[in-house]
Amino acid sequence: MLGLSTLYGVAALLAGVSAGDPFFIVQHGTATFTTRVDPIINPRTISTHVHHVVGSSSFKNEHTYENNRDGKCTTANVIEDKSNYWAPQLYHKYDNGTFELVRMNRVNTYYLMRR
Repeated sequence: MLGLSTLYGVAALLAGVSAGDPFFIVQHGTATFTTRVDPIINPRTISTHVHHVVGSSSFKNEHTYENNRDGKCTTANVIEDKSNYWAPQLYHKYDNGTFELVRMNRVNTYYLMRR
């Protein structure tokens, strides 16, 4: 059974898709890891910010086609998807000034196939 937040997410996704546009959704389980790596903004160095990472097991600090293809497994429900996806890490700030990591428990990515 889908949760209400999942249904809202799917509805928001579909709002931008017209009836004639084919698409599919790839689901990912729990994030592979949390890291201060961002191969696009800060390649080959430690990033100034934190990400959750899902997808291919070969996530590296420099993004290349070869890195993606070298993955031995994926968090995706489509095993051929060797892409990596990373999202900024969220934190909850308490009134006393401390922070707590907000764990990501699933990710959906989608592909819109334009004609």
